[in-house]
This record gives sequence, C-alpha cells and structure tokens, in this order.
Amino acid sequence: MLEYDATSENNDFIFDSIVTKLYNDTTAQSVVVLVRGLPGSGKSHFARELLQRCEAMECCIAEADSYFMQGSEYHFDSRFLPDAHKQSFEKFKRCLLNGSRAAIVSNTFTQSWEMYDYINHCYQNNYSLIVVNTSLSHSDEYL
Repeated sequence: MLEYDATSENNDFIFDSIVTKLYNDTTAQSVVVLVRGLPGSGKSHFARELLQRCEAMECCIAEADSYFMQGSEYHFDSRFLPDAHKQSFEKFKRCLLNGSRAAIVSNTFTQSWEMYDYINHCYQNNYSLIVVNTSLSHSDEYL
C-alpha cells in the first residue's frame, strides 16, 4: 500500500506517481485509489483530476456524494448516509469486476476502519492500493 498526503502544492507529483503506477504495475490486476479527507478538503476535485489524467485507460470513480446529487444540486441528508456508502462500495466492486484498470473512491473515510471493506477487497483480489489524504490548502486555486 502506498500513501500520499496531498496538498495543492504536490498534487502534480502525486498524479504523475499514480498514473505511472497504472501504466507500469503488472503485478496487480487493478489499482485502487482511496481519496480521503474532511468535507471541503478537495477529495472530489482530486478524484476528477486524476480521472482526467487516466483518460487513456479504463478508470472509474465511486463517491458516496453522488447518492445525494439531484441533477447538478447536492442535497445531503444524513439519514441516507449508510445507503450512500453502500452504493459507493457496490459501484467500486462493479467497476473492477467489469475490468477497469483503476477505481478511484472519494469518500471522507475519517476513521481508518471505514476503509476496511475496500482494503479487504483489494487484498482478496490482488489489487494494488493507494491512499491519498487530502487537506485543504488555502491557495488562490480554491478561492
């Protein structure tokens, strides 16, 4: 397992490292990138940027936040959070089962145990695992 602490200053290095691993890692069937951080820390932004950089390969994103999207508007309701996480995990598994080279999962994962099912699935299926911890850097990029 690789782990990176992402800030807006080192994102390009992390993107390049992950894309290189996607192209060069022949030991793993697929690569799983778990993007974790507090709300507003840039998880979705990081995941979408990584997906764009992987466009030449089969990659997908799974996010609990997508459960709360109605059109282009986000309507969070904590009562449905377990359903949102279940949907995210099922999409993650489907993505890899359908042959994606990489699955990018962007969820808060504020406690390590929340990643357990994903990590366990990786080890059971010989997927390479990368964890990216996001932290909001108050640079002009986000203002």
